[in-house]
Amino acid sequence: MLTQLPFITFLSFFLGASVASFLYAWTLRLRSKKESILDRSKCRFCNKKLSAIELIPVFSWVFQLGKCSCKKYSLAKEYVIAELFLGVIFALIPFYFHGLSIIFILFFAAALFFFFLTDLHYQLLHMPAMMTTLFVGLVFHALVDQDIALSLWGAGFGFGILFLIDLLYRFFRKKQGLGNGDKYLMAAIGAWIGPIKILATLFFASWIATLWAIYLIYRKRADLMTKIPLGVFISIATPIAYFLL
Repeated sequence: MLTQLPFITFLSFFLGASVASFLYAWTLRLRSKKESILDRSKCRFCNKKLSAIELIPVFSWVFQLGKCSCKKYSLAKEYVIAELFLGVIFALIPFYFHGLSIIFILFFAAALFFFFLTDLHYQLLHMPAMMTTLFVGLVFHALVDQDIALSLWGAGFGFGILFLIDLLYRFFRKKQGLGNGDKYLMAAIGAWIGPIKILATLFFASWIATLWAIYLIYRKRADLMTKIPLGVFISIATPIAYFLL
């Protein structure tokens, strides 16, 4: 088993980097009317179709020294950072989870990564992806720990707590305080981690968002009226709450 560990780790890393590459491309095409996720990848500078070698995550960026194949433009570092990040996460998951759980947790990690990207880029949370994540969370608990009640309570509590907060905000401030997508994101995540951890997730997300807003205001890059993409911070806070509780 120990002799197979390096291979499994590398394979997990490569899978994570590949998934990150796909999700990043999907994110960038979400609002494009000219591109779909099914279109072949191309350079965003010279529009050249990418070859198979140029599609290898991380390694293609290294081989090309961070340059477009036309050698005129530097590739965005966000691509390789995203691939490295999710690759490392995928490589670590088999050390903490076992059996069928690994497949489900890989999916959950990829979903959180996707929600982080879409909310960061466009302040957008993809409804079909959230509903799929919620459904897979229910299946995960039904198959792995046979506790689907916990999953249902988590989904309901996650949606309900943000619904209540938004309702109170509308009542007192006479305007919407939270995006509708945030409620469904909390429901989707709650289906995975249950009601107690989803409450902790909201607590950590709120504090991280507050600290980030203070930093932006200090750097004069935002003010008190600037909208904060809460989905970004919920995605970050989820693994924190999951492992701390």
